[in-house]
Amino acid sequence: MLRSIMLTFATFILPPETIRVTQTVAEPVVNVAGWQRGWLVVNYSAKVVWMKPLVSDDRTVSIQQISIPAPEYFVDLAVQPEGNRILTSGHMYNTVRSSSLEPIHTIDGRIHRTDARRQRISRDGNQVLLARRSFDRDSKEIWDLHWVDLTTKATKTLNLENDSHGVVGMAWSEDSKLAVLTHHQGRIDFISVPDLQLIQSLNTEYGLSTEVSFTLDGRYVGILSAPEFVMFDCQTRQEAWKWSANKEPDERYFLDTFDFSPDRKRVYIGFVDFPAHTTDHITCLSIEDLKPIPNGFPDKGISHSSMFGLDSIHVSPDGEWIATIASSTSATEVSFSRPDAFNAWIRLPAPEVPPDQK
Repeated sequence: MLRSIMLTFATFILPPETIRVTQTVAEPVVNVAGWQRGWLVVNYSAKVVWMKPLVSDDRTVSIQQISIPAPEYFVDLAVQPEGNRILTSGHMYNTVRSSSLEPIHTIDGRIHRTDARRQRISRDGNQVLLARRSFDRDSKEIWDLHWVDLTTKATKTLNLENDSHGVVGMAWSEDSKLAVLTHHQGRIDFISVPDLQLIQSLNTEYGLSTEVSFTLDGRYVGILSAPEFVMFDCQTRQEAWKWSANKEPDERYFLDTFDFSPDRKRVYIGFVDFPAHTTDHITCLSIEDLKPIPNGFPDKGISHSSMFGLDSIHVSPDGEWIATIASSTSATEVSFSRPDAFNAWIRLPAPEVPPDQK
């Protein structure tokens, strides 16, 4: 079945000093899947939109958009970054689809029913990984991790025992060999893929969020908690590095979102003043090498007040654009900024590390 596709352009003229362009959509966002072949993929309640900024020589900026009506409401969306496959979660099934949203493969089994980043598709598009929720006869939540090879149709399932609080976030390494799951109440699971063997569970003091991402080499994983951004060493499963936005004892900043630069040498962190929630801040930290370093407290970077709350940050694969998504109950603000907008960042030097810890 062919679906109608809408191609539109929103054009803006940027003065020389302007490095950020924003467009408001009169519809709340469900989730942002990330970048796919140079396009930012945004999931709304009734459509999926591919967006990218185009800059001409006369500094005219056109936000090109391709909009495809969704065949059903997608609870969650994940994309193959350099391919054309999309993994969707509907009300009944997880489905691998083409970029035109035509179904390719439906995955049997349970499905989570909340908006969180708990499904992934591998870089080659041939594997999917799902954290799934169901209920027993007593209405108790049951969680498992489910792996599928789309080529051979092989599957593997790991029951996540003693998980009374549920999975809130998941990351899958670039080589598809390691998954990290975060849970309510601070539990972190390191799981090998595709055999789905639990390597280690850590019980931390952090209140963990959905934001989890690996460094490019898979050595470290970044995890966002309410007060801090934490890097864990995937080999030792120990905390290696952390940063807090709260510079003074009486400051209360709540970390919302983060994303790495393509080379994973910088990290962009978004946070908001709490409890007022009147100003969003975005700070860029430079990580020379990911060895253990003490806490650093850079300046707050760029800030802006908005009626929208900052939802997510997405750095384009070429590093040319920083996309930020902010939303209210009735609208979404999509912004594309040049990295120069984040020039208020601090370089955090790493101390010498003993040879046996490298």
